Order: sequence, then structure tokens, then C-alpha cells
Amino acid sequence: MAFNKGSNPDEKPEKTETALDDIDEDDDEEEQSSPSWLASYSDMMTDLMAIFVILFAFAMMATSHENKVIKEQLHQAKAQTAVSAVSAEESGVPEISRPSDELDEVYEKVKKKIAEGGYSESILMEKQDGYINFKFKDNLLFYPDSATMRESSSGILRYMGNLLLSVDSEIDSIEISGFTADAGAVSSGNYFSWELSSDRAIAVLKFFSADCKLPQSKMFISGYSHYKPVAGNDTEQDRSLNRRVEVKIVRANSAAAAGASSGR
Repeated sequence: MAFNKGSNPDEKPEKTETALDDIDEDDDEEEQSSPSWLASYSDMMTDLMAIFVILFAFAMMATSHENKVIKEQLHQAKAQTAVSAVSAEESGVPEISRPSDELDEVYEKVKKKIAEGGYSESILMEKQDGYINFKFKDNLLFYPDSATMRESSSGILRYMGNLLLSVDSEIDSIEISGFTADAGAVSSGNYFSWELSSDRAIAVLKFFSADCKLPQSKMFISGYSHYKPVAGNDTEQDRSLNRRVEVKIVRANSAAAAGASSGR
């Protein structure tokens, strides 16, 4: 094998080293040029953070201002209430009219009218918390064991209906209830005790509506059969007390109005 003069077989080509150096320089240039967009993104995120901080600060300031305004309004309301209470006390005029006092006025008005009409013995009155109850004996309005009204009952019912109409604006509801005596499952004919008590209440409601023009929207009926006696059932006198019709009027805006309406 022949060798050129002056050549060294152990020497490595310089071209290879030069190529590697070029690659390293290219990598350095790429690393230096690639973050150009990152600076803009970082600036944008910083600006957004600053905006959010400013908005949060404004929101906290607004909330603090609203709380301050609410506290001032509450303070003013308390002060005005105190002044009103003192003024009412000094003038001797009650600040709020009590429902019980208003019910007393209705009770006394109705009681006087019943006495003037001569029905004090026929219509029994009682005033409870929030309502007034009127009791009619069974034999006063209806024939025995029947929901047919006596001809003589029209006078007292008409008087009672017109009386209720005169205080219509002062009452919330009118409950008409029928009751029977405990005389067995069937009282007469085809009437059961439940049917009889309900039919008598309906008969009174129809009379009040047709003859006295009481609004049906304020009236409702209940039939209790013989399960709410006011006396025993051993004698005819006691049974006659249990056979009755009651009319309950509830004062407008009274606490009992809600309880009465729930039973409709």
C-alpha cells in the first residue's frame, strides 16, 4: 500500500469538527430566539392580574359602602319607631288597634240587635278567641228528623242573615254547622246522622244566600253528626240540646280566621 508523502494516518478530518461546531451554534441561536412571544404573554398576564386586583378592591369598597348605608337606615328606622311609640303614649291613642277589641265591638252590636228583635231566648251567643258563635235549637228551625225548615223559621233566619249582612265588611268567614243527637245509625227515612247534620247546614246556607244575599264566598258548612254533643243523650231534653245548628262568624284579620279557613 502506498502513502502520500507527509500524511499522517492518525489525524482526524477537520471537516467533522467544523460541522459539530455549526450545529451547536444553531442550537444556541434557537434558544435565544424562541422566548420572544413569552415576554408578551407574561406582560399580558401581569396586566390582567393588576386589573382583577383593582376590580376586587372596588367591589370591597362598594360592599363596605352599602353596609354603611344599611346600618344608617336601620338606625333611622329604630329612631323613628321610638319617636312614634313615645308620641302615641303621650297622646293616649293606641298605636295599633287590637283584633280582640274590634271583635268586642261586633259582638256588642250584634247582641244589641238580637235583643231589639226579641230573639235573645231563641239565639244563644258566645264569644271566643277570634270568633262569635250563635246557636239555634233544632226544633226552632227544622221539623223532627228532617232537613225541611219550618215555615216559622224564616223570620228568625232572615233577621239573623240581614244582621250578618250589616257587618259583612267586618267579618272574614261564616261557618254553618249542623249537629244531631245520638239516636242510632239512621234517624228517619233515608237520612243518616251525617247526612242530616250536613243537609241542615246546607239549608241554612241556601237561605242566607238566596234570601239575605250573603256572599257564598264567605260561607262554608260542616256536618258533625252526633259527635260533638253539648249535653247527654239520656233524656229527650238533653237530646234536643244536641240537635242544633250553629253559625260562627270569624273577625276579619283575626288569628282564628286562618284556622277556620283551613277547615273548608
